[in-house]
Amino acid sequence: MVDEKVRFWHAGQQPVETTHFRQVPCGEPDESDHQRMRIVCLDIDATTEAFDSIGPEGAPKTEREFLVTSERAPFLYEGKYGTAERIRRLFVASIETGNPIRWC
Repeated sequence: MVDEKVRFWHAGQQPVETTHFRQVPCGEPDESDHQRMRIVCLDIDATTEAFDSIGPEGAPKTEREFLVTSERAPFLYEGKYGTAERIRRLFVASIETGNPIRWC
């Protein structure tokens, strides 16, 4: 995702950037169960293709519509980084008690 848009790249062509699109199956899945999808941009006048369905792994390869939104994760503005905060507390405790940290 770039600048709150999804970007579809194809060699030798200009990238297609969109925030609202529909995937439409093209043909049948190949031997690896990949199925080409036509991507119809609903916010701009463009179409492109994807080499496989976009969506949950193992889900049926079907027509789907996507609306891309971008929101900051709550921990980014709350200043809470679960794992990093636990490691910080470990460092502080090590310094305060004089006990070294031994990583295995």
